[in-house]
Amino acid sequence: QQTKDDTNPTKKEKSNEDGDLDDFFNDVEQAAETVVKEKVQAAESNKIKMQKKDLGTAEDQIKRILPENYQWYNLNPFHVLDLPHTADEDDISRRFKALSLLLHPDKNRDIENAQLAYDQVLAAKETLYNADKAQHVRDLTDQGIEIGRQEYEASDKLDTLHTYQRKAVHKLFADIELKRRQVEKNERAYQ
Repeated sequence: QQTKDDTNPTKKEKSNEDGDLDDFFNDVEQAAETVVKEKVQAAESNKIKMQKKDLGTAEDQIKRILPENYQWYNLNPFHVLDLPHTADEDDISRRFKALSLLLHPDKNRDIENAQLAYDQVLAAKETLYNADKAQHVRDLTDQGIEIGRQEYEASDKLDTLHTYQRKAVHKLFADIELKRRQVEKNERAYQ
Protein backbone atom coordinates (compact mmCIF):
# COMPACT_ATOMS: atom_id res chain seq x y z
CA GLN A 1 0.00 0.00 0.00
CA GLN A 2 1.27 3.46 -0.95
CA THR A 3 1.59 6.12 1.62
CA LYS A 4 0.51 9.68 1.15
CA ASP A 5 4.13 10.73 0.54
CA ASP A 6 4.52 8.12 -2.26
CA THR A 7 1.63 9.54 -4.30
CA ASN A 8 2.56 13.19 -3.90
CA PRO A 9 5.52 14.19 -6.02
CA THR A 10 8.27 15.90 -4.15
CA LYS A 11 9.36 19.41 -5.06
CA LYS A 12 12.42 17.98 -6.78
CA GLU A 13 10.34 15.56 -8.90
CA LYS A 14 7.88 18.33 -9.71
CA SER A 15 10.77 20.57 -10.78
CA ASN A 16 12.14 17.81 -13.04
CA GLU A 17 8.70 17.31 -14.61
CA ASP A 18 8.37 21.06 -15.25
CA GLY A 19 11.88 21.13 -16.72
CA ASP A 20 11.07 18.18 -18.98
CA LEU A 21 7.88 19.89 -20.09
CA ASP A 22 9.77 23.14 -20.78
CA ASP A 23 12.35 21.18 -22.78
CA PHE A 24 9.55 19.53 -24.74
CA PHE A 25 7.92 22.88 -25.56
CA ASN A 26 11.29 24.34 -26.56
CA ASP A 27 11.91 21.36 -28.85
CA VAL A 28 8.48 21.77 -30.44
CA GLU A 29 9.05 25.50 -30.94
CA GLN A 30 12.50 24.93 -32.48
CA ALA A 31 11.10 22.28 -34.80
CA ALA A 32 8.37 24.65 -35.92
CA GLU A 33 10.93 27.42 -36.53
CA THR A 34 13.08 25.01 -38.54
CA VAL A 35 10.11 24.03 -40.72
CA VAL A 36 9.29 27.70 -41.34
CA LYS A 37 12.92 28.47 -42.24
CA GLU A 38 13.03 25.50 -44.62
CA LYS A 39 9.82 26.65 -46.30
CA VAL A 40 11.17 30.20 -46.67
CA GLN A 41 14.42 28.86 -48.15
CA ALA A 42 12.50 26.61 -50.54
CA ALA A 43 10.30 29.51 -51.64
CA GLU A 44 13.39 31.69 -52.18
CA SER A 45 15.04 28.90 -54.16
CA ASN A 46 11.93 28.57 -56.32
CA LYS A 47 11.91 32.32 -57.00
CA ILE A 48 15.56 32.17 -58.08
CA LYS A 49 14.82 29.17 -60.32
CA MET A 50 11.87 31.02 -61.89
CA GLN A 51 14.04 34.08 -62.55
CA LYS A 52 16.74 31.88 -64.02
CA LYS A 53 14.16 30.30 -66.31
CA ASP A 54 12.87 33.75 -67.34
CA LEU A 55 16.39 34.93 -68.20
CA GLY A 56 16.76 32.49 -71.08
CA THR A 57 20.11 30.99 -71.98
CA ALA A 58 23.60 31.98 -70.94
CA GLU A 59 24.29 33.01 -74.53
CA ASP A 60 21.26 35.34 -74.52
CA GLN A 61 22.42 37.04 -71.33
CA ILE A 62 26.01 37.34 -72.54
CA LYS A 63 24.76 39.11 -75.68
CA ARG A 64 22.58 41.41 -73.55
CA ILE A 65 25.33 42.21 -71.04
CA LEU A 66 28.17 42.54 -73.56
CA PRO A 67 26.90 44.45 -76.60
CA GLU A 68 29.20 46.71 -78.51
CA ASN A 69 30.44 49.45 -76.14
CA TYR A 70 29.17 47.46 -73.16
CA GLN A 71 31.57 49.35 -70.85
CA TRP A 72 29.35 52.42 -71.23
CA TYR A 73 25.99 50.64 -70.96
CA ASN A 74 27.10 48.72 -67.91
CA LEU A 75 27.94 51.81 -65.88
CA ASN A 76 24.37 51.48 -64.62
CA PRO A 77 24.26 48.32 -62.47
CA PHE A 78 20.49 48.08 -62.82
CA HIS A 79 20.99 47.74 -66.57
CA VAL A 80 23.44 44.87 -66.00
CA LEU A 81 20.99 43.05 -63.74
CA ASP A 82 18.08 43.98 -66.02
CA LEU A 83 16.06 45.38 -63.13
CA PRO A 84 14.18 48.64 -62.61
CA HIS A 85 16.01 51.11 -60.39
CA THR A 86 13.20 50.77 -57.87
CA ALA A 87 14.06 47.10 -57.20
CA ASP A 88 14.53 46.28 -53.54
CA GLU A 89 17.39 44.33 -51.96
CA ASP A 90 15.55 41.02 -52.23
CA ASP A 91 14.95 41.51 -55.96
CA ILE A 92 18.59 42.45 -56.48
CA SER A 93 19.80 39.45 -54.51
CA ARG A 94 17.53 37.03 -56.38
CA ARG A 95 18.49 38.42 -59.77
CA PHE A 96 22.19 38.30 -58.93
CA LYS A 97 21.89 34.68 -57.80
CA ALA A 98 19.92 33.71 -60.90
CA LEU A 99 22.40 35.41 -63.24
CA SER A 100 25.32 33.92 -61.33
CA LEU A 101 23.91 30.43 -61.69
CA LEU A 102 23.31 31.02 -65.38
CA LEU A 103 26.61 32.71 -66.24
CA HIS A 104 29.12 31.18 -63.85
CA PRO A 105 32.36 30.53 -65.78
CA ASP A 106 32.71 27.02 -64.37
CA LYS A 107 29.41 26.07 -66.01
CA ASN A 108 30.15 27.91 -69.26
CA ARG A 109 33.76 27.12 -70.00
CA ASP A 110 33.09 26.63 -73.67
CA ILE A 111 31.12 29.88 -74.08
CA GLU A 112 33.16 32.87 -75.15
CA ASN A 113 33.02 35.88 -72.81
CA ALA A 114 31.17 34.03 -70.03
CA GLN A 115 33.80 35.16 -67.52
CA LEU A 116 33.55 38.77 -68.68
CA ALA A 117 29.75 38.76 -68.43
CA TYR A 118 29.94 37.16 -64.99
CA ASP A 119 32.42 39.84 -63.90
CA GLN A 120 30.00 42.56 -65.04
CA VAL A 121 27.21 40.99 -62.98
CA LEU A 122 29.50 40.68 -59.97
CA ALA A 123 30.53 44.35 -60.24
CA ALA A 124 26.87 45.41 -60.47
CA LYS A 125 26.04 43.41 -57.36
CA GLU A 126 28.93 44.90 -55.41
CA THR A 127 27.79 48.40 -56.31
CA LEU A 128 24.18 47.76 -55.34
CA TYR A 129 25.06 45.98 -52.09
CA ASN A 130 26.69 49.22 -50.93
CA ALA A 131 23.78 51.32 -49.65
CA ASP A 132 25.41 54.69 -50.45
CA LYS A 133 26.40 53.69 -53.98
CA ALA A 134 22.99 52.11 -54.61
CA GLN A 135 21.26 55.32 -53.55
CA HIS A 136 23.59 57.36 -55.77
CA VAL A 137 22.74 55.12 -58.74
CA ARG A 138 19.02 55.44 -58.00
CA ASP A 139 19.31 59.23 -57.78
CA LEU A 140 21.19 59.39 -61.10
CA THR A 141 18.62 57.14 -62.72
CA ASP A 142 15.77 59.33 -61.45
CA GLN A 143 17.60 62.37 -62.82
CA GLY A 144 18.10 60.65 -66.20
CA ILE A 145 14.44 59.63 -66.35
CA GLU A 146 13.40 63.24 -65.76
CA ILE A 147 15.81 64.48 -68.46
CA GLY A 148 14.40 61.88 -70.85
CA ARG A 149 10.84 62.97 -70.07
CA GLN A 150 11.73 66.60 -70.80
CA GLU A 151 13.44 65.64 -74.05
CA TYR A 152 10.43 63.55 -75.06
CA GLU A 153 8.03 66.42 -74.42
CA ALA A 154 10.23 68.80 -76.45
CA SER A 155 10.61 66.36 -79.36
CA ASP A 156 8.38 65.41 -82.27
CA LYS A 157 7.84 62.08 -80.46
CA LEU A 158 9.40 59.81 -83.05
CA ASP A 159 10.32 57.41 -80.27
CA THR A 160 8.60 56.26 -77.08
CA LEU A 161 8.97 58.01 -73.74
CA HIS A 162 10.73 54.91 -72.40
CA THR A 163 13.32 55.09 -75.19
CA TYR A 164 14.06 58.75 -74.46
CA GLN A 165 14.39 57.99 -70.77
CA ARG A 166 16.61 54.95 -71.30
CA LYS A 167 18.91 56.95 -73.59
CA ALA A 168 19.06 59.86 -71.15
CA VAL A 169 19.96 57.55 -68.26
CA HIS A 170 22.77 55.90 -70.27
CA LYS A 171 24.04 59.31 -71.39
CA LEU A 172 24.04 60.66 -67.84
CA PHE A 173 26.07 57.71 -66.55
CA ALA A 174 28.49 58.03 -69.49
CA ASP A 175 28.93 61.79 -68.94
CA ILE A 176 29.76 61.24 -65.29
CA GLU A 177 32.25 58.51 -66.16
CA LEU A 178 33.91 60.76 -68.75
CA LYS A 179 34.27 63.51 -66.16
CA ARG A 180 35.69 61.05 -63.64
CA ARG A 181 38.25 59.84 -66.17
CA GLN A 182 39.20 63.42 -67.03
CA VAL A 183 39.75 64.28 -63.38
CA GLU A 184 41.86 61.14 -62.97
CA LYS A 185 43.88 62.04 -66.06
CA ASN A 186 44.44 65.59 -64.79
CA GLU A 187 45.57 64.29 -61.39
CA ARG A 188 48.08 61.93 -63.03
CA ALA A 189 49.39 64.78 -65.21
CA TYR A 190 49.72 67.03 -62.17
CA GLN A 191 51.69 64.39 -60.26
